[in-house]
Amino acid sequence: MKPLIKIVLLCNIAMFSSNTVSSVYSQKNEDIYGVIVNADNLKVQVLSKGCTNQASFDLIWQGNNLTITRNQADNCRRVAYKKWITFTLPAHKKNFVLTNFLSATDLKNTFRQNINNVNKVK
Repeated sequence: MKPLIKIVLLCNIAMFSSNTVSSVYSQKNEDIYGVIVNADNLKVQVLSKGCTNQASFDLIWQGNNLTITRNQADNCRRVAYKKWITFTLPAHKKNFVLTNFLSATDLKNTFRQNINNVNKVK
C-alpha cells in the first residue's frame, strides 16, 4: 500500500509543478501606441526592448472583437522604443473592434520623469 501512496504523491507533485512552470509568463493585453488598418493587414505600434516580433503576440478573436496579447516577455536590455508589427487579417474579419488600450504616452517624457525620480531619491 505504501508504494501506491508514493506514486500518487509524486504524480500530484509533478502535475502541480508543471502548471507553475507553464504559467511563468501570463498573457496580458498589450498597450497600443498606433494603429494602421489596410485591406489585408493590421499594423500596430507596441513597445519593444529589442526582442519583440510578430511571434511575441497572439490575436484573440471573440466575434468581431480583436484583442492583441503578448505571449512572451521582451527580456532584452535595450532602451524601450516603439516598433511597428504587421499582422495579416483573415479574409472574413474585415470589420472588427480593437479592444486594446490606445496609449498616448510619450516615451521621452516617461524617461525624463523616471530620471527625475531617481535624482530626487539621491
